[in-house]
Amino acid sequence: IELNEHEINQRKLNGTYERYLKQETLRVIYPYFVLSGISLIWAIIIGFVKFPTLQTTKQATVTTNSEESNNTNNKKLCRPYFFLSVLAQFISAYLMQHWIKAQLLMGIYSIINMVLLAIAILARGWVGLISLFCTSFFMSLMFPTIFALGLKDLGEKQTKLAGSLLVMAIVGGAVLTPFMGFMSELIKSLAVAYFVPLLAYGFVALFSFINLLKIN
Repeated sequence: IELNEHEINQRKLNGTYERYLKQETLRVIYPYFVLSGISLIWAIIIGFVKFPTLQTTKQATVTTNSEESNNTNNKKLCRPYFFLSVLAQFISAYLMQHWIKAQLLMGIYSIINMVLLAIAILARGWVGLISLFCTSFFMSLMFPTIFALGLKDLGEKQTKLAGSLLVMAIVGGAVLTPFMGFMSELIKSLAVAYFVPLLAYGFVALFSFINLLKIN
C-alpha cells in the first residue's frame, strides 16, 4: 500500500513507519519464496522422472530437417498475419484521431470479427481460412483501446491497481485456448470451437457500446 506524505509523517511520529517498511518488504519477498519452493519441487520431480532414450543420428537428422521445414513454413504463414496487424494499428490510429470515436470503432471492429468468425465456422475451406485470417486486422486495435478505456477517469491509486489487473487479464487468452481445444474434442469439430472467441468479441462489443453510451 503506497502512503502519501502526510501518512508517512504520521507513521514516523507514531513510531510505526519502520514496521510498515518491514511489512511491505516481506510482502515482496514471500511470493519469491513460494516460487522458489515450486521450482525446487519441480526440480526434484524431474530428477526422478525417466526421460526417453536419445534417437539415433539418422533419426535425429530426419527429425531436425522436418522441424526446420515446419518452422520455415510457420514463419511464412505468420508474416502476412503480423503485417496485417501492424497495418491495422496505423489505419485505426488515424481513424480514431480524425474520424471516429475509439469506443465506436472498437465496437464496429468487434461486430465485424464476429461476422468473420461466423463465416469461418459455417463456410470452412479457403473462405473460412481467409475470414479467420482477416480477424487479425480488426483484433489489433482491441487490447490497447480496452486498456485506455479501462483506466479512463480513474484516480492515481485506482489507475495503478486497474492497470495491473488489466495486464494480468491477458492470461485469459491462455485460458480460452485450451477451452477451445476441449470444445473441439467434445464436439469433434475445430470450426465450431471458434464460437468461444466469437462470444469474446461479443463481450468486447458490449463493453465498447456501454462506454459510448456513457459519453453520449
